[in-house]
Amino acid sequence: GVLGALGLAWLVLRARRQRAVARLVRAGAIAAVAGVGLVAVLAAVAFDAAFLLFHRIFFPQGNFLFPPGSHLLTLYPEAYFYGVTLRIGAAFVAVALALAGVAHASLRFRRDAA
Repeated sequence: GVLGALGLAWLVLRARRQRAVARLVRAGAIAAVAGVGLVAVLAAVAFDAAFLLFHRIFFPQGNFLFPPGSHLLTLYPEAYFYGVTLRIGAAFVAVALALAGVAHASLRFRRDAA
């Protein structure tokens, strides 16, 4: 996280000197949407494998496996997580596309004003 934040700060400072922050935001937003799209395709093609990979990475101790009759699975069925995942993904894509749109409009406005 720290290396990512430092890398982002370096990119923004460099882009700011070159007056290219809007291009950086637009490119980053488009790349983020592409990344989410790639994950969505992976989940659509091989959901069970993607589910297990995600949980093995973020819960390596294995405490995400519950017996079929567990109260947690009754309270939060698979459809719940499916819906939440879709809403989070849609919100992320909407915000990223809004950022890309604002950055693109800013670039177009600057070009037209020049």
